[in-house]
Amino acid sequence: MIYSIYAWTAGKRGDIVLRHKEKDFYENLAMISLQDLFPNKFSRNMRMSDKPDLQDTENGIGVEVTRVLFSHEAEVNRYSRELEMQTSQLLPPKIASESGKNKYSTVLYYTLPVRGNGYPVFMPSLEPLMKAFMAKLKKLNSGGYTIFKENNLYLIITPYDTYTSQKIDEFMLLAGEKQANHALLYDHIFINEYGKFFDCNMQKGNKETVVLTHDQMQQYNIKARAYFNSSL
Repeated sequence: MIYSIYAWTAGKRGDIVLRHKEKDFYENLAMISLQDLFPNKFSRNMRMSDKPDLQDTENGIGVEVTRVLFSHEAEVNRYSRELEMQTSQLLPPKIASESGKNKYSTVLYYTLPVRGNGYPVFMPSLEPLMKAFMAKLKKLNSGGYTIFKENNLYLIITPYDTYTSQKIDEFMLLAGEKQANHALLYDHIFINEYGKFFDCNMQKGNKETVVLTHDQMQQYNIKARAYFNSSL
């Protein structure tokens, strides 16, 4: 089995317009998935807007959408060095030295004895998840957002991430502790990762996990990409 610990960095783009259109794509993806998975909760009249990104005035729900990324190369390198130092203390030198990177993300991988089918198992840290959450929680309480009866956060995870159910529980606990010190709180945090969708009910302290089929994910992306292409 190959255990991978990595950090993902956003690609540098010179075209500001393209960057805004890409943002529209992810917001549309979030809207399409929410309307499909929770048809009784989100109306077809939900629209993309700003602060928050998705607004369902019919049901009094606002949803802020963000991707879980490391935004600066320096931050990725710092995170990578920390992981290398931690792992070199836990694993034999020969294994720890077998770390590498690819051009899309900074990936630290350590080859351990293969078991089962030998497919990679990714073990992302909660650090980028918490950083994205804290940044949006701060903005929610900044005074510039439209406040709804229900205020939600939608986190889009990179395709390589696989958070275990236990890790999501840990995230909910940490996020709950952090937002307890703020006047405005997120009621639900939706986490969209490849093949799974978590609905974290922060008020009740429980979560619902939905397994997404390949066809489902493909349809979400096709519909969102159609909007993205039509608006270029």
